[in-house]
Amino acid sequence: MELHELTDRLFRLHAKLIIAFLLIGLAAGLTLQLRQSPRYQANTQLVVGAADPQSAQNAAVLADTAHAIATGPQLVDKAISAAGLNRDETAVADAVSVQTLGSSGVVMLSVTDSDPRVAVALANSLAAGVVSTRATLARNGLASSVHGLNQQEASIAKQARQVNRQIADLTAQLVNTPSFDQAPIVAQLTSLESRLTSLQDQATQIAVQRNQLAAQQGPGPAVLDRATSAASTGGRGAVVPVLGALLGLLVGIAAAAVREMTRPSMVGAAAISRAIGTPLLGEMSTPPDSWTLAALPDAGSYIELAADSRQVQEVRFAVLDPNGRRRAGMRMLEGPLHRLRFDRSRTANQPAEVAPNGHYAVLNPVSVHESSSRTGLVVAIPRVLKVADIDAVTNFVRISGWTLLGVIVFPAKRKAAAVAGRGFRPANAPRDDAVSEDVEV
Repeated sequence: MELHELTDRLFRLHAKLIIAFLLIGLAAGLTLQLRQSPRYQANTQLVVGAADPQSAQNAAVLADTAHAIATGPQLVDKAISAAGLNRDETAVADAVSVQTLGSSGVVMLSVTDSDPRVAVALANSLAAGVVSTRATLARNGLASSVHGLNQQEASIAKQARQVNRQIADLTAQLVNTPSFDQAPIVAQLTSLESRLTSLQDQATQIAVQRNQLAAQQGPGPAVLDRATSAASTGGRGAVVPVLGALLGLLVGIAAAAVREMTRPSMVGAAAISRAIGTPLLGEMSTPPDSWTLAALPDAGSYIELAADSRQVQEVRFAVLDPNGRRRAGMRMLEGPLHRLRFDRSRTANQPAEVAPNGHYAVLNPVSVHESSSRTGLVVAIPRVLKVADIDAVTNFVRISGWTLLGVIVFPAKRKAAAVAGRGFRPANAPRDDAVSEDVEV
């Protein structure tokens, strides 16, 4: 099966089903969007109290830090209580977002809520909470670091005092010691002086570290711009209806595929000809009841060629009428194309007898049995039908014993045009002679 045939089966045969599901999905999306209350967003700008970041990644780290602090359960609960609101903590935390402003140390904290006043109150409260928490953390961290440095400095100063006392004692002892015994004392003094120099260097390093800690703190955390109003976020626009329509389209295609799996169908002349295993003689744009020889010149030529190749003397026309969920039926075509007769008994030099209607008549009629064995059948089949409807054609050919010359495809009708009580007529029925047209090949 080719891809375009599968597309025809799904999107042309089940177009109404797919469109129905698409409209249902679109309606569901519109309903969901209309039920959503409008949303408002309040924005505040703040500094989290850190040195200016050197890259966008560092700025993103500051924003993540502020977001983690703002969405903490304790801070969210405190903000809700301070604003005197009745909100769920999880919902408020989900409505908080923090964005960087370029690669600066300033971040924007936003809160979204259905009430603009609530959004403003929560944004300001959470911003103040982030600044307060960040300041407390900064103070505690700096205090802890400075306290450690102070302890080290005090220990170094104590050691330096002890060394200075030892140096003073050895200096006094050196004065009262004879010169030939001063060498050990001089060595001790030299060691103590080196020790004192090392302690002084350590004290200098501690002072440098204290200055570096103060520089690393950067500006203190503060709220730069409080929220005064909340702007409408505009909702999701057409996103929800479009998603609903796409979901409905997918469900409709799936439903059409399931129907095709349970009751497969055929669409198109090529698929029908291939399924029956007979040539396609032509495609018509009008119902078969209105066909005449003049209306199907190409199909008529193919019929003549098919009749010649099968040595058929008479051609009969039948119509396949699908009937929805019921079995399809076959009926003989009435009117100008009820029967075509071909005179194959004349020799090349024998003249043909012209009938009153202007067509060539049969010179040597044959028996009913011979006529039946030399009768060809052309079946008119709708362009769209179920695969099971082909059984009606197969059964009809087996019962009649006629040679199936080919099929002619015509547009499918909205409703089956089967006529009650109309079916196969024998070749020698009186009505056949009255409505037949005789042609010569």
